[in-house]
Amino acid sequence: MKKLLVTGASGFLGWNVIMQARNNYHVTGLYNTHPFSCEGVVGLPVDLCNEDEILACLALIRPDIIIHCAAASKPAQCEANPELSRAINVDATIVLARLCKEMGIKLVFTSTDLVFDGTSGQYAEDDATGPLMLYGHQKLEAETYLLSYLSEVAVCRMPLMFGNVPANDTSSFIQHFIKELQSGKTLDLFTDEIRSILHAEDAANGLLWAAEHANGLLHLGGKEDLSRYDFGLMMCEELGFSRAQIKPAKQSDFPGLGKRAADASLNSRFAFASGFKPQKVREGLKKLAAMARPS
Repeated sequence: MKKLLVTGASGFLGWNVIMQARNNYHVTGLYNTHPFSCEGVVGLPVDLCNEDEILACLALIRPDIIIHCAAASKPAQCEANPELSRAINVDATIVLARLCKEMGIKLVFTSTDLVFDGTSGQYAEDDATGPLMLYGHQKLEAETYLLSYLSEVAVCRMPLMFGNVPANDTSSFIQHFIKELQSGKTLDLFTDEIRSILHAEDAANGLLWAAEHANGLLHLGGKEDLSRYDFGLMMCEELGFSRAQIKPAKQSDFPGLGKRAADASLNSRFAFASGFKPQKVREGLKKLAAMARPS
């Protein structure tokens, strides 16, 4: 079996990649401050901002493929800590790229739909970018470098994702939603923020598919474009909460959040036609609800 290295292994997306890959690859997961445990997977603590640690890790493992999920992905934290977020989102990615080129390793990079300004939606890979927030700018800078520097690279723009999480993980928005709804609270969700929402299992399988079959820039969005509000209503229906707990809101109601793309939906027709087969949002929610029920 091929050797697969996953960065950000204790985070939401990285953990889901490992769960989907562990039966078909020799998997090593890298983490920084949050160790993880997964049967059959080796976990290593590596500071991706330390080039010597990255080099030592790659020299030890000699992976065939790296799926780079580690990121400073919370937009507010990027704005508050621009130097730190750049070190993770841009500088560490550049170091990985250079080492991948030297060692002949295929790199899969997870980017974001937030490289777009959200004025039109259904963005294809060749549409003009225009990020509204620092996180999007940093991911776009990393994208641009990778595509100009590497031939064996898949740059995958990912949408808003939901699904199962590793223990103590707080990076997936839906777990926060569920906790609030369980306590009887209501959620104010935007009607004017549209994304191609994707189940994390499908996101992981899409990245693994790209690792084996794709190079260049690729959109891995879901099959449906939904507002956060419409997603919230669907979530309540499938997880057994009252739809009355979901309240419509506008981005303008929360000016402190900063600029956000109104419609960052992705046109993923190329990936769909080439082998990427995500499930519909409701199917993913049903799966999440089934796993949450006691056996």
